[in-house]
Amino acid sequence: IPQSNNRTVLRDVLVGEVWICSGQSNMEAPLCNTHLHFADMKGALRAQMTRKPLVRYCLSPRQRIAPAPQRRLARRAEWKTFEPENLGPDSFSAVGFHFALELHNALGVPVGIVGAYWGGTPIVAWTPEGALKRIPTKWNEKDARDNFKPSVIFNAQVAPFAPMSLRGFIWYQGETDAWRGHDYRTDLKALYAGWSEAFGDPALKMRLAQLAPAGGVCLAPIMEGQEAF
Repeated sequence: IPQSNNRTVLRDVLVGEVWICSGQSNMEAPLCNTHLHFADMKGALRAQMTRKPLVRYCLSPRQRIAPAPQRRLARRAEWKTFEPENLGPDSFSAVGFHFALELHNALGVPVGIVGAYWGGTPIVAWTPEGALKRIPTKWNEKDARDNFKPSVIFNAQVAPFAPMSLRGFIWYQGETDAWRGHDYRTDLKALYAGWSEAFGDPALKMRLAQLAPAGGVCLAPIMEGQEAF
């Protein structure tokens, strides 16, 4: 709040754990929704019962790409508390919600979690360009989809947060890269290296949600790559 005596007053400032939750549709799936997939209403009930003002989320603008790392988000993002008025349908990732809440309950400190996710996207689009150039691998160069190009989602949805002080990030992705098989372990190493460099923290933590078998898709090599990482 600007003051006439040249002072700036900041209010409601918390110090604690900050994490980013990222990935594709598994991470994007919200806590609650009106779709029949959420018919058991457990997520909606949890949203109405949760009142944790010291746990907050910030959602990076969805479905954005950029050819180079951006310093600012495409539109304003704000921190919102884990309270019923902010946890309505499609508000935030279910995985991110439960992770942040359990972390807060375990540590007893404020927790902030940033959501940056996009269903059906490949790991290469989330990996900084510098890290990709250091790994001996080939990507699907024939794919013309804009959001499948190297680094474009990282540039738009993650880079603007760097070098924010960050404890780590959680990653839930892999189905889109099933065709890459055993290369996924190398992909994960590049993702981690790129993010830790971007945020200026060689000790940045990375936590994976391992994939489960899915009908009609061979995910075993991806799962093995996650185990090996």
